[in-house]
Amino acid sequence: MLRRVADRRPSGFVEPCRPSKASAPPSGPEWVHEIKHDGFRLLMRRVGARVRCFTRGGYDWADRFPAIVEAARTMKAVSFLIDGEAVICRDDGISDFNALCSLRGDHDVSWLFST
Repeated sequence: MLRRVADRRPSGFVEPCRPSKASAPPSGPEWVHEIKHDGFRLLMRRVGARVRCFTRGGYDWADRFPAIVEAARTMKAVSFLIDGEAVICRDDGISDFNALCSLRGDHDVSWLFST
């Protein structure tokens, strides 16, 4: 019997909102924008001492980005879910997806999230 991908997602996973295409950006003072970085979208979930780092597909990549997980553990909140992006930025501030994909350790990875 085949199982759907959603059935294999771990407990604690929350499906992220997906962006949608628009013909023009919204206008007005209540709208903000953010820079599109080229990285891995991650949902950082903390419940007590346990921190998990979910991809959009529901995979837990906490072991791939231990420095980001440790940074999440230093936050004062004991429970949260934060949507962000793991990136490696060059000296000019532009994200480098190829460097992120070939990463052998996570010392150069930053985790960016909207405030």
